[in-house]
Amino acid sequence: MLIAVLTILVVCAILFASLTIRITESEIRWHFGPGLIRKKVALADIQHAEITATKFIYGWGIHLTPNGWLYNVSGFKAVAIKMKNDKQFVLGTDEPEKLHEAIQNVTRKNLRQTLKTKKSLTDAEAISWSDPNNPISFKTESK
Repeated sequence: MLIAVLTILVVCAILFASLTIRITESEIRWHFGPGLIRKKVALADIQHAEITATKFIYGWGIHLTPNGWLYNVSGFKAVAIKMKNDKQFVLGTDEPEKLHEAIQNVTRKNLRQTLKTKKSLTDAEAISWSDPNNPISFKTESK
């Protein structure tokens, strides 16, 4: 019995040891630990993102909260994201300002690129994604 409990604890520790968040030109992806538990959302589907703090009672890991699903491994800093379909989720991070700024910058760049494609902006006014092969990454380790 003790070995089974210890095995479960070790597996959980490995799966939830870190949360890695990546932002590409088209989506935001996140995964826990080695990547067995993962999720992605198209940036075009994001309506709003804001810096927030999670409550102690919400804990760490994956939980349903009044603000939607929470994905977190440590601390209480996070970015709350509201989708165009009114669904919400919260990503815990040690660097909420950087994550929020990255989401805002990529969504703005994509909007400018879309407007440029529709001939609303000139080449000089449009900002395109600088390096789609090098996504922006954030990693939070459990403490």
